[in-house]
Order: sequence, then C-alpha cells, then structure tokens
Amino acid sequence: MIKLTSVVLIMMVLSGCLHRVSSTKIDPSSPVVSQSAQYFTSDPQPTSKPLTTVPPISYLNENQYLDPMQRHLITTINQNAKAINDRKKDAFYKSFADFAVKDPTQVNGIYEFMVNHENEYIIKIDSPRFTPNSNWTDEFSVTVSRTLFLNDSNTIKPDGDSTYYFKQINQEWQLFAID
Repeated sequence: MIKLTSVVLIMMVLSGCLHRVSSTKIDPSSPVVSQSAQYFTSDPQPTSKPLTTVPPISYLNENQYLDPMQRHLITTINQNAKAINDRKKDAFYKSFADFAVKDPTQVNGIYEFMVNHENEYIIKIDSPRFTPNSNWTDEFSVTVSRTLFLNDSNTIKPDGDSTYYFKQINQEWQLFAID
C-alpha cells in the first residue's frame, strides 16, 4: 500500500504542479500593491530567490465551518499553505500524516517545486468542495481554487483546482496527498 501511495503521490505532484494557466503581470508601483502588500520576514531556504512585495494573502475562513470535520480539514489546508508562504519546511511536513512523510522525497518534491523551483506563494484559496471517497469510508478530499504569485516574474496566475486528500487515522483526519 505504501509503494502504491508513493507512486500515486508522485504522479499527482507532477501532473498538478506542471499544469500552467495564463498569468497576469503585477506592477510593483501600483498603489494597490504597495499600500496593501505584505512582506515575509522569515528566512528563505538558501536556494530561494530574494523576496519582492507579495500581494495580500487570503486564506480560507476556518470559523465559517461549523462542522468539526470540515473545520479541521480547512485548518490543515491553511496550515499547509502558510508553511509554503512562510518558507517553513518543518511546518509543511507537519501538515501531512506521518505515513505520507516516512519517505521524505514524496512530500519534499511538492515543497521544493513550489518554493525553490517556481518560487511561488499561494495568495488566495477559495471555493472549497468537500467530497467523501465513494470507495473508502475513511478517505475524504477537499478541492479548492488557488491563485499563485510567481515571485521571479512578479505575476499572479490562477492555479486552477487543487485537491487535498485526507485519510482518517485513529479518529483524526490527516492530509496524505495534494494534487
């Protein structure tokens, strides 16, 4: 099961991360960007390029979900995105289930691609759609729309849909893959 999960995760990473949509150029002198921009002060990984002004970031509002399971899933998605945006690899790993990070190359591929290869920030997450797995009662997915800021080219681009996959382990929903 672990080997199959590894192959599936790698395929999902490659297919989801390599999908590109049209981009919009950001003008750094724009009053909207300069007045409301946020700066990240955490130290980037050594291979990260210098930070520029990142547009305002909009995470999902966890408090609007009254169902405890949905709130937990949204909280985990936000923690995962914040770890990418803050360039905190340890926090990124902690957002995943233990079995998903036993082979660090699986999860590390997602992090390295977004942070060091593409130098991306997730600036907007919205429109969550909760879907139980019809084949397994202990699996659930949440599909969200994401918008990315590409730091190297100073552009904003819709990333399309990303799906976060969860598995219930010891009565707790844990993230095990992202597509």
